[in-house]
Amino acid sequence: MKACVIVLNTNEKHHLETCLPSLLNQTFKDFEIILSDNGSTDESVNFVKKKFPTVKILENKKNYGFAKGNNLAAKVALENKVDYIAFLNPDTEVDRNWLGELIKVAESNPEIGACTSKALLFDNRDILDSAGGVLNYLGHAWSIGFNDEDKGQYGKREISFACGGYSLFKREVLEKVGLFDEDYFIYCEDSDLSWRTRLAGYKIYFAPRSIVYHKYAFNLNNKIKLYYLERNRITTLLKNYNLKTLLLISPALLILELSILSYALITGWFWMKVKGYLWNLKYIRKTLKKRSEIQSKRKVPDSEIVKLYVGTIDFSGIKNPLLDKILNPILNCYWSFIKRFI
Repeated sequence: MKACVIVLNTNEKHHLETCLPSLLNQTFKDFEIILSDNGSTDESVNFVKKKFPTVKILENKKNYGFAKGNNLAAKVALENKVDYIAFLNPDTEVDRNWLGELIKVAESNPEIGACTSKALLFDNRDILDSAGGVLNYLGHAWSIGFNDEDKGQYGKREISFACGGYSLFKREVLEKVGLFDEDYFIYCEDSDLSWRTRLAGYKIYFAPRSIVYHKYAFNLNNKIKLYYLERNRITTLLKNYNLKTLLLISPALLILELSILSYALITGWFWMKVKGYLWNLKYIRKTLKKRSEIQSKRKVPDSEIVKLYVGTIDFSGIKNPLLDKILNPILNCYWSFIKRFI
């Protein structure tokens, strides 16, 4: 078997009715599907067993989150010695050439370790959800081209991270750098894995002909999401930058953290932000141990890694002139100054 597609499910039977048929209709045939079910209670498992008997099912005892839920299935795929492992969110429908195009890009250059699809909005298929991922030097990640009309303006190219909900990794990469960090539970695990992939000397590419239709729903008021995003962003920085770079970015990081704390206080999730700091302090020894392992595998200096990072932050859904007129210009100006010393 050449490839394995992992679909992580947590009570999303209503999405599987669309996702799985599109997967089974792929033009590329040499792959298996593993449904990793995180303790669903909506009859998802029985539905898949009855309607899609060729789909392998991994029944997890509880909701292990995105990271561990995917990892459990990925370990099975690695044991089966597949060449490629793709991760796909269930709230998607994929084009017939989705997987084949991902593999085509992955095989176009031995330096490519992972690639990611073009995502279009499910209900408006001329509008982009994502044309690859981009990272800010302070760890914020977002999708390129979100809400832009798709005119084919984003071609095959190197990007800073592969979106976890529709991405593909070579087996050799995952064997070298490891899987998703299970302590993250959810959010930022894709940018972290991509960062580790690039540190190990691999490139990540956008595959424009690999198309997925995503039922995207943005919720700015989800405080649990904001907690994990902010908590895990800090962890990612601590693990992956070298010490010199961490010291160089620290003034800008302090400005950003004070700004986010102020925003969190106004919008009612201040204590969730503080809780994220406390979590990082509690597990700092574990994070430093991971950091030591990551740095020992490093093949690429930070000067190469940050060439794909940007100085500003895309605060999607937040309309505030203080962000656009003050914070972003400060962060970008500082980045323009310090990146020459990295």
